[in-house]
Amino acid sequence: SFQQKSPFLTGVLTTGGVAWVKYGLSGEWVEELGSVISLSIGTDATNGPIIGAVTSSGAAYVKEGNLRNTWVEEAPNARKAIAVASDPVSGPTVVLLSEFGNVIAKTGSLFGEWVEEFGGIKSIAVASDATDGPVLGFVTTSGVGWAKQGNLRNPWVEEFGGITSLEVSADQVSGPLLGALTSSGVAYVKQGGLRNQWVEESPSVSVVAVGG
Repeated sequence: SFQQKSPFLTGVLTTGGVAWVKYGLSGEWVEELGSVISLSIGTDATNGPIIGAVTSSGAAYVKEGNLRNTWVEEAPNARKAIAVASDPVSGPTVVLLSEFGNVIAKTGSLFGEWVEEFGGIKSIAVASDATDGPVLGFVTTSGVGWAKQGNLRNPWVEEFGGITSLEVSADQVSGPLLGALTSSGVAYVKQGGLRNQWVEESPSVSVVAVGG
């Protein structure tokens, strides 16, 4: 069942591997899952919360609509990380990274068809909005950042080389927002289109984050 108590969620992963999520700042904590190594959360006003988790056994689970809903097992093993997002038009988007560096993604339903996206990946990110749909960002093991938006079968756009992280956000008015951190510690940001020009924001940076 759908339950929207707050426009945002708060989630934590304890040092003991237990995932907890609550609505807003003052909501009641819900113990979601144990033995978790990767946790991702999102929400939208139509579909409610979405939570993704990967356990120490490599199994990937997702739930949506209510913090107490039943988990859906998305993949049984060999998963390393998960990223989830949702928007009122496209619905849920789930991205999984295997321990071998392969990425699969699905959108529209937790029971939908997987799309094999890319190999040789070390990190994943996803966001989504009602205008552009899902925005996916990956960094390869060789340090090249790639992104795509909309249909999961759309072509990839090579964004940046020599980076350690690529973060993505999305807004239905302003479009996608991307942040990249180079191996030399310089942060770059672009907005509005995957092929737009990068703007150098700051040197001597250890972490870059974007939101919208």
